[in-house]
Amino acid sequence: MSDLIAIPRQNETASSPVASYCISDFDALYAPLIASWVRSEEELTWLAPGTAPPLSASKVIAWGNNVGYRFLFWSTDPTSDRQGLDGPIGYAELNRMPKRSNQMWIGHFVLDPDCRGRGHGQRFVQALLRHAFQVLTASDVLLVVFPENKTAIRCYEKCGMIITGRERKYFKNTHCTHHFYRMEAKRHQFEETTMARGTQGRGIPFVRDTAQLRSGTVSRRRALNQS
Repeated sequence: MSDLIAIPRQNETASSPVASYCISDFDALYAPLIASWVRSEEELTWLAPGTAPPLSASKVIAWGNNVGYRFLFWSTDPTSDRQGLDGPIGYAELNRMPKRSNQMWIGHFVLDPDCRGRGHGQRFVQALLRHAFQVLTASDVLLVVFPENKTAIRCYEKCGMIITGRERKYFKNTHCTHHFYRMEAKRHQFEETTMARGTQGRGIPFVRDTAQLRSGTVSRRRALNQS
């Protein structure tokens, strides 16, 4: 699943303080922090209907048992009270579709609740798309989202994803069948958009070693300032 994201604030202007970003590989050290971001059973259902409440660090770690790539999203945001804290502000996965290795899907997309509403979700999605297309050579990236999650849908649409169909699946944890929108972004459309915007060479950087990003390290500041 891939919900619980945020969109930019309407009053955000070009003169607002500028944040720096990067993505990194997942580190289990931050699993308890990620688990703390889901603050209700409804949020957990939107994020991961196959995961029984309450969400715990061990369940976050278990999400990676059958996935290919897991990411953390980092920011130094001058407008955020969390800018000095030692930890990421987002988590998500990129997985290859069964029998279609050139297609990928975004799973378990979640942001720290204290960092939503600042445009971080849109930047994180864009970073994942760029990584999928340019590094992992995917041709398409998909996700599914609850139709009720209007905020998430708007954010995905701002990143160039479109609704391409509907899906439904029964989950024993919730004892019901859930309905979803399937959304998709294609590589050639992403490349055309980035070229038109003149941003094809300015993606959010990827840092493999999360130790470089722990608060107070020179390498963290250097990595984030690349964006």
